[in-house]
Amino acid sequence: MIRVLLADDSKFMQKSIQFMLQSDPGVSVTGTASNGSEALRMVGELDPDVIILDIEMPVMDGLSTLSEIMENSPRPVLMLTGLQGQNRDLAMLSLERGAVDFIRKPSGVISYDIELLKSELIEKVRMAADVTVHRIYPLEKSTAIARRSRPKDIPFCIVIGASTGGPRAITAILKDLPGSMNGAVIIVQHMEPEFLISFANRLNNVASLPVSIAIDHEELIPGQVYLAPGGKNLSLERSRNRIFIKISEPEPDQSGTPSIDRTMQSAADICGKSAIGVLLTGMGADGAEGLGAIQKKGGTTLAESESSCVIFGMPKAAIESGFADIVVNLPAMAETIMEII
Repeated sequence: MIRVLLADDSKFMQKSIQFMLQSDPGVSVTGTASNGSEALRMVGELDPDVIILDIEMPVMDGLSTLSEIMENSPRPVLMLTGLQGQNRDLAMLSLERGAVDFIRKPSGVISYDIELLKSELIEKVRMAADVTVHRIYPLEKSTAIARRSRPKDIPFCIVIGASTGGPRAITAILKDLPGSMNGAVIIVQHMEPEFLISFANRLNNVASLPVSIAIDHEELIPGQVYLAPGGKNLSLERSRNRIFIKISEPEPDQSGTPSIDRTMQSAADICGKSAIGVLLTGMGADGAEGLGAIQKKGGTTLAESESSCVIFGMPKAAIESGFADIVVNLPAMAETIMEII
């Protein structure tokens, strides 16, 4: 039985979410709180397996509550967001501070159509219950890795793919990459389009490299970070000695968007031995075949180790297929990338 603690200042939302969750015989809502302060007290009393926190609450908001939980009593937390105004930015910040995922309310803070989320809610609670979390502390900007000597005529293309738990992992890597490097970085994160601008802004706050959302026909330049647009695929094209980004619509049967596999396969074809594939935390197997394509073309492939993953699904699929040249703990990922370059 998965024991859930729910914190939302709306009694309607409390009752609606509790009713939906308990329609699953394997889930029990053991307590409800109206603010973060109540939730913190109940964490100690009830020892829940999963916590659901509304971002906006009186007395103590969800983000402050999350920080306290992750520092003092870490466990899987899902954030509820109404997507109103600053909520998008706060949702991204919550992932940095250790939330497993967030759940978007369909129509604002009080969503009378919340039942539309029933399947997603139960699925994410079940997923969160399987996550092993650790104490999380805020990430700060760092340029700890010094610029290394390297040939100036070989531009590397580093493709980093991630899903659940990815925003924090990606942030951790970018904050440790030097501000000048002989390589372009492409980030492929499974994410809804409306959160992408907030994600790019958060990355720019900690990264030494400039981060932007990729644009169709844009030239790939070393020392830049390109974020694949939400809901679309990113691939590469070569024209003479220049490499350009191509943005396209996803395939009808595509499971993850943007597709990590498609971007990595494209990088393998265009960049060959200069391609580096990095596969981070996430559910499913997207990216495993992409790492295989890079490996086949003579590039280098890295997968995040189980010990630092929020969800080990994607890296595990790549490792078990033999497509990961190096298995790396997240804190060492940036340094490993630079050693390869």
